[in-house]
Amino acid sequence: MMEKSGNAKCPVSLFMMYKEKLNPTCKSFWQRPKITAPDNDSEPWYINSQLGKNTLGDKVKSVSLRANCSRTYTNHCLRATSITTLDTAGFTSRDIRCQVTIQRLVSRTTREPVKLRKWR
Repeated sequence: MMEKSGNAKCPVSLFMMYKEKLNPTCKSFWQRPKITAPDNDSEPWYINSQLGKNTLGDKVKSVSLRANCSRTYTNHCLRATSITTLDTAGFTSRDIRCQVTIQRLVSRTTREPVKLRKWR
């Protein structure tokens, strides 16, 4: 993911803002949003509750439908794209398999990203 400094839609900046708005008492990365907006900007935007499996499972599909994309995307589309991107970037197939397995185990319990090293 490339940083686009100064751009309001920079993916890195948006990700950092998301992390800042998470509820610190909830350990899950995917949290349930508050029903009403917080009174001040320093309050978390999310409550101390994680999103359910079904909500997460349908998230990409619902976003692609609401955005009127040319096709309906699924969570699998994102996995396939990320694997292709890692392969193109020079990561070994062993590392990609490890990353996918680790992400499945870690993503539901922590906010810390798993880092890969290039071997090629």
